[in-house]
Amino acid sequence: SGKIIAGNIFSHSDIAKLTSTSRQTVNNTISNLRKKQFLDYDRKSIALKSHGQNLWRLLRNNGFLTGFSEIDSKIESLK
Repeated sequence: SGKIIAGNIFSHSDIAKLTSTSRQTVNNTISNLRKKQFLDYDRKSIALKSHGQNLWRLLRNNGFLTGFSEIDSKIESLK
């Protein structure tokens, strides 16, 4: 099972601004996604596990994600 790893260029505050939500909501969401093993996230990188990649595509295709071109291009190259 593959992983997509991208450099982490966004802080939780940055993600909160991009998504018009609070930093605490971002923290809680990332924590839940880690617990469900969709992703690994730290200061240096974001790693989407294979089922996390499917979630990413679903969210992106429904207009929930923009501005993450590095991850998008890596996921699309797997098709």
